[in-house]
Amino acid sequence: MNHGLRAEGYVKKKLERQHNTTLEKKKLKIGKKSNGKPILHEFDLVSSDVKLVIEVKSYKLGNETTKKAGYSTTRKSRLISACFYLSKVKKATTRFLVLTNKELHSQFIKDMDGLLDAKIEIICLPFDPERIKRG
Repeated sequence: MNHGLRAEGYVKKKLERQHNTTLEKKKLKIGKKSNGKPILHEFDLVSSDVKLVIEVKSYKLGNETTKKAGYSTTRKSRLISACFYLSKVKKATTRFLVLTNKELHSQFIKDMDGLLDAKIEIICLPFDPERIKRG
């Protein structure tokens, strides 16, 4: 199982306990095309009543291959897109973008201060698969 799926499973267990609910992947309507057809997006974790909607991102800050600091434009745009999609779920009362890397979380919060929908909470649930295995 890849790192992203393992991180998502970790977040799922933590938030299910914290919110006393079951969370599953689910496609939700986030808009309507000009031809009237619905626009759907699959969210990582959704409560059965669709009141809690979560996107999980397990990106790391920096590039391990090039040793460059910061994050790539692609990663940043994916995080912004996740926030945009979360903002489009009308039924949701709680929306989380969960980042599993502390450094990425800090940098994204700093960069996006005041720019994102206030209804979206950007939280950090650090995931270290090696630490999780040990206990």
